[in-house]
Amino acid sequence: MSNQIEEIQKLYAKGKSYKIPKDPKDSDVKQATIEIMPLSIEEIGLLNMKEEMELPEMAKNMKILFSKSLGCTEEEASKIAVENLEEIMVSIMDANKLLYPYKSNMTYFDFPRTEKHEKAIDTIISGIALKSYLRIAARAASLYKAGDVIHYHEKEGKIYGVHTLRFFGYIFSKKERRQNMKTLFGYTGALSIVKKTYIKRVSEVLDGLYHDNQIVPYLGDFVDEVYKDDKVSGKDKKALVNDLKEIANSKEKNKWENFLQHLIDTTTNIA
Repeated sequence: MSNQIEEIQKLYAKGKSYKIPKDPKDSDVKQATIEIMPLSIEEIGLLNMKEEMELPEMAKNMKILFSKSLGCTEEEASKIAVENLEEIMVSIMDANKLLYPYKSNMTYFDFPRTEKHEKAIDTIISGIALKSYLRIAARAASLYKAGDVIHYHEKEGKIYGVHTLRFFGYIFSKKERRQNMKTLFGYTGALSIVKKTYIKRVSEVLDGLYHDNQIVPYLGDFVDEVYKDDKVSGKDKKALVNDLKEIANSKEKNKWENFLQHLIDTTTNIA
C-alpha cells in the first residue's frame, strides 16, 4: 500500500485532506493523508456500481471517478494500483459525505417541496391534460414558468426546485392528479407529441437521478406517499415498490415510460 500512497500523494494536492484507513496487511503504514476533490451529484453517481456491471465498464467508471475526485487526468488515474481500491473508495465517499451531507443523509421526505412548488405542479399537470393541443399551447407561458419553479438542481451545495420523485409523489397521491396523468399517457394523433415530449424530458431527469442513486433507495417512502390516502395493504405497497425497483433497474430504453405507466395502471384502478 505504501507505493500506492506515494503515487497518490505525488499526483494529488488539491481540495481538503482526508485519511485513508490503515491497511492491516501493511504494518509500516499507520495512516496516510491524500487530497480529495468534492464530486458533483452527477459524478457521485459513478459510485452507484451494479453487481451485474461488466468489468470494463466498472474500470472506466473508476478511472473517471478517481480523476474527478482526486483532481488528476484520467491517464494519471489509470496508474493507480487496484489492490487497495476499496480503501480509497471509502475515503472518497467519506469525503463527499462531509462536503455534501444531504446526498447520503437525506430521506425522501427531506427533499423540499413547498406550497409554491405544489401550485406549480398543479399548473403543469392540469395544463398538459387539457385534451386540446391549442388549449395546451395557449398555456405555454404559464407551463414554462411553473417548470422553472420546480426545476431540480444543485448550486454551491444547496438544492433548488423539486426532486422528481417528490414531484410524482405529489401527483400520484391524489385521484384527480392521477387521472390527469392517465389522460396525458392516453394521448394519440396530434396530441401524441405532447406525451412524447413530456416523457423524453422526464426520462432524461430520471436517468440522471438514477445514476446518482437517488431513485431506488427512496421508492419505499415514495410509495407510502402515493398511497397515503388509500386503503392499501402492506403487501400491495411492497409489491408496487418491488415492481418499480425492477423497472428502474432494467436496461430498457423506455423504462421510465413503463415506470410511470405502471403507476398509472396501479393507482387509477383503486376503488
